[in-house]
Amino acid sequence: MDTHDYRIDRLRLLACFGVVLLHSTAGATAGVMALNAFFRFSVPVFVLISGWFQLSAPIPGKRLARKCGILFGKLLLWSGIYLAARWFLWGIWPKDLTAWLLTEPVHLWYLYAAMGLYLLTPALHPFVRSADREEYRYALIVCFLLGCVVVTLVRLEWIPLLAVILDKSKLPDMLGFVFLYLLGGWFRRFGFENRRFWVTAGILGALISIGFSKSPWNQQLLSFLAPNVVLSGAACFVVYMTRKPPAERSRSLLRRASECTMGVYLLHPLVSSLISPALEPVRGMLFPVGYMLLRCGCIFTISFGCIWLLTCSRFLKKYAL
Repeated sequence: MDTHDYRIDRLRLLACFGVVLLHSTAGATAGVMALNAFFRFSVPVFVLISGWFQLSAPIPGKRLARKCGILFGKLLLWSGIYLAARWFLWGIWPKDLTAWLLTEPVHLWYLYAAMGLYLLTPALHPFVRSADREEYRYALIVCFLLGCVVVTLVRLEWIPLLAVILDKSKLPDMLGFVFLYLLGGWFRRFGFENRRFWVTAGILGALISIGFSKSPWNQQLLSFLAPNVVLSGAACFVVYMTRKPPAERSRSLLRRASECTMGVYLLHPLVSSLISPALEPVRGMLFPVGYMLLRCGCIFTISFGCIWLLTCSRFLKKYAL
């Protein structure tokens, strides 16, 4: 019996497209900013999906530690790829190689956030179910290290690079991601009984995001962890998870496409930097929103095509994508 949840595949693809669109913003017109603000739900959706899966059943700590190791390896690998591209295409080499590999490019912060959530999972799952002594101790140790030791080291300024890593990784905002992570687990356990509440709250959140997209407070209110963005992400998750599953004839293709989303996320900024100059001549021919959508569509399609081909290799699929 096929127990795979194809609704998640559909949701992953939507969120992945949304992330690419956020990074494809060109110009600061009202329409462009409104579209950017609307798609801010994308990152919260990915965290909700992680909580939906990771908190559904106990996972051995060794397995999670191994996943963190693989993620950190991916981070270093892709930082190296972007470093090589910068040097080969533009002759740019960073002054501090270690800092670059650990903190650049900027979008790789999500891998740090994912590693943090994986490390916390053995502590969070008991709170979704019922905690025992060992699990509680694990929670105390991890929270102590992240919330006390690391923060103290940053304040002491003994390791300046650590402050940069924390800024890139969003670790000071970890509790916001923990909320989304736990909310994914809540939906998995208790279902979607309050669908109307979440949809209403999500619409309100999206309206706030759009309404303040050109205000002096847009940076704060368009943060992935702003209450309005979190609510719109939760509403998107609820709406898609309560829809009918996709037709059986499209499920195989949908599942295969969903497996490419992490790779698209990792690759798309490089594709963007390569194709953007080629798209500049048509910029003046289109409305700003039209150009933004065209740019996003090109970046997403090329990135997706490259990753689709690369995932034919089991090794690349597991360790690089």
